[in-house]
Amino acid sequence: MALERSSRLGRITCAEGGGMNNLGKQSSCINSDNWPATRAKFGLLVDANGLFKPLPGFKDKDLKSSTALSSSSPLILTRASDITLELIDWLWPAYLARGMHFIIHGQPDAGKGTVVASIVGIVTSGGKWPTGEQAPKGSVLWLNAEDAENYVLAPRLEAAGADRSKVYFVKGTPLPDGGERGFDLKKDLARLEQQIEVLGDVVLVVLDPLNSYLPGINMNDQIEVRRALDPAKEMADRTGVTILSIAHDIKGQGAITSVSKIAGSGAYGQAARGAFVVDHEDRDDKDGLRRFMADKFNIGAKPNGLGFRIAGKIVQESGLDIPSSYAVWEADPLDIGAEEAMRDAEDGKAKSGALGSAKDFLSALLMLGPVTVTEIESEAKSAGISMRTVRRAKDELSIQSIKDGLSGRWSWSLPGGGLSLSAMPFAAMTKEDSLIRKPRPRAAVIPSEPVVISKDMADTWRKQAERMLGKG
Repeated sequence: MALERSSRLGRITCAEGGGMNNLGKQSSCINSDNWPATRAKFGLLVDANGLFKPLPGFKDKDLKSSTALSSSSPLILTRASDITLELIDWLWPAYLARGMHFIIHGQPDAGKGTVVASIVGIVTSGGKWPTGEQAPKGSVLWLNAEDAENYVLAPRLEAAGADRSKVYFVKGTPLPDGGERGFDLKKDLARLEQQIEVLGDVVLVVLDPLNSYLPGINMNDQIEVRRALDPAKEMADRTGVTILSIAHDIKGQGAITSVSKIAGSGAYGQAARGAFVVDHEDRDDKDGLRRFMADKFNIGAKPNGLGFRIAGKIVQESGLDIPSSYAVWEADPLDIGAEEAMRDAEDGKAKSGALGSAKDFLSALLMLGPVTVTEIESEAKSAGISMRTVRRAKDELSIQSIKDGLSGRWSWSLPGGGLSLSAMPFAAMTKEDSLIRKPRPRAAVIPSEPVVISKDMADTWRKQAERMLGKG
């Protein structure tokens, strides 16, 4: 009978077998201390090592059915007082724990691969973490399905100061006929664990990217994703390695996305102990600061976000000068967390949208010439645009303020005074009490969407047009 005790968890577990050994498959094992009557009923006892075995003279036929045994068996229980309290074993203190699975995600070109190369460089060289602690030295198994190893990953590792003799790229799984196939996390996990044992000093396993090693998995199904990843999590717990997965956020989701949108799905993030997002502080500044921030961390307080920049470096190999890059970490932690960064990104998107609408509004309103500030304020109020945003749009468009010498009223005018009718034909339609004007592409300043204005403003435009045509 293949039965064993899991001393680390303080409970007894059964392995699958056949015949009488099929007990493990048919039922949960019975806690011998609490269920002596049930144990006797089904012909079980516990030996000196705490392992279940059948009573003398007990035969397979005495098991009525697996259903009967399952319905009569208690749950697997672990008494809290029997659990030995342990400290978390950290690979990178407060960031990456041993025996657990973490994910790094972000938009394309955010710098995820550079961050991972930096982490690999630190652990293989026994260097110091960006936060100052000494890293344990060990080997890394890197499952790579994206970047070329010869001119991207290996040069990047060299630039990061890695001991490349301790980095092993997993090329595939050998087949009996001498061929090979791609690594499948569901099918080949036992081989991965065996390789970890053979090398003996593996501290980190990189899955790059994660979804490449889960073929056939519906990434939107949390249950299916968890079933696929839970065995890997258990393997990490047994071996003490840290699993670090890379996941790409879907383009168009914004500059920074939450853990619920990793690879377009919430399932991957929920299956990991922690998730870190990598992003640009300013998306338009490619050489500017980038951020590494925890947006999920369920084994303690979220660690501080860290800033880094990507610097170029020439690495040499066989007399060749090979361009590469590496992460230069900022000395001080960020004063912003992932949640705040995401809120700022959403606010920025909203502000950008409001500003764009205000610019379109002013462009259309002033197209035929100056309009008084009083009229602009009235039109903005009707359009639901704040004057604060309108004034920002005025600055963006370099709109001029003009004071009438006779009336003393202020007006705003586009640079150059606006457009003539001959230069800017437009179609006008009145619908109820609104006018929709959509300028044609010949306009110098073109609203991106039709602008809805009041009937009074339409009358103002007609008067301006009549003056321009000499009819006023």
